[in-house]
Amino acid sequence: MAAGDSADGGDTVLKEIDGRTWMSAGSADAVRHDRMIRLRAGDRHIIVFAKYGGFCATDGLCTHEQAPLIDGKLDGDVIECPKHNARFHICSGEVLRRPAREDLDVHEVQELDGEVYVRIPED
Repeated sequence: MAAGDSADGGDTVLKEIDGRTWMSAGSADAVRHDRMIRLRAGDRHIIVFAKYGGFCATDGLCTHEQAPLIDGKLDGDVIECPKHNARFHICSGEVLRRPAREDLDVHEVQELDGEVYVRIPED
């Protein structure tokens, strides 16, 4: 196991699962309680969302002007950018309202032994 970046600047556990690297977002209960958790994987910002007993993850910066979506308003399946009110679907990453025109990248998520993991993209 290695360490990565977390939202608070501390170390986050990385885990190899089936030959791929996954980052822990914390316990499933904690993610469900907070509804959204911010992670950093190198330069990439990721948000994990709790949804219908499961989890979704997208890039964490608005595709319009890179505002941090963790500061936005979560309304059901939609996250709204705090800067210019662009809206995105939290599981598909699809733009639902401009000024953003580009969808968010989505990331694989899995729950394993009560912990939520996000697959780290290979850039």
